[in-house]
Amino acid sequence: MRIWDDILKLNESQKVIPVRILRRIKGGMVVDLLGIEAFLPGSQIDVRPVRDFDGWVTKTIDVRVVKSTIQAKMCCQP
Repeated sequence: MRIWDDILKLNESQKVIPVRILRRIKGGMVVDLLGIEAFLPGSQIDVRPVRDFDGWVTKTIDVRVVKSTIQAKMCCQP
């Protein structure tokens, strides 16, 4: 769970971190975030509308973690 702790810290601090785009999926991209596959919405890839999503695959970009679903799961566990 150490990696999830690191991701939660990134979410809290809003620190920018480089991620590698692995593949395109419906609605966005799958990126490698500290060894975990994470979803990056297509609307968040660039400030301008992206026309060629396939051209972004394998590129490394800087992102901020703005939402983590692990938070909801952790708060509700007995």
